[in-house]
Amino acid sequence: MVSKSSVLTASIVFLALGMAPVIATAGEVSPTDFALYKDWQDGQTDERLAEDDQETRTKKIAKTLGVTVELLEAAVAKVKAVESTLGSSTAQAVRSSLGQTPMASRLLDVEINTETRHAVAYVKWRCPDKRDIDVEAAYVAWAIGDSNPLVKVLGLWCVNEIDTKLFSAQIGREAFTKIRKSSIPRFAASRYIRFFQKIKRGAHR
Repeated sequence: MVSKSSVLTASIVFLALGMAPVIATAGEVSPTDFALYKDWQDGQTDERLAEDDQETRTKKIAKTLGVTVELLEAAVAKVKAVESTLGSSTAQAVRSSLGQTPMASRLLDVEINTETRHAVAYVKWRCPDKRDIDVEAAYVAWAIGDSNPLVKVLGLWCVNEIDTKLFSAQIGREAFTKIRKSSIPRFAASRYIRFFQKIKRGAHR
């Protein structure tokens, strides 16, 4: 849920940009929207733009990024409206999607990092049987793509009963959005595991 205070703050920012307030939801923020917003945010503290008014500063930032002012302003409006709850609401959406999978009861943690230019998800789960890891990793990756349009990269790992990592990997949006839930049991080990990068198996840190 978007708080009243975050909506008010967003409205003030939009008016400063010469825009009408736009109320968006976390489920509408794409990786491109988020990256543009972060670039705009960085521009607010750029010493080279310190003496410019907001309109001029936004135009210069848009020019540097190679996008139109309208596109930049739309991205800023969309993200600013949900900024305060973006990470938590996205994490909850991921948990909800994972709740539709066989590994729901073994999910340990979901974290969404929105501090960098690209949002990154981190998911940790319990994997008591190594034979199921490829299938479980595919379900985690599917859940990220199913639950939100924001996350650009997923880092995932599973642990045993004493919290030792038995598997870890990374996967990007272009790859995890190709995973079909219905085909995971059939293709997890033969096809989908190839979508992952930096795979580590066996006990490791």
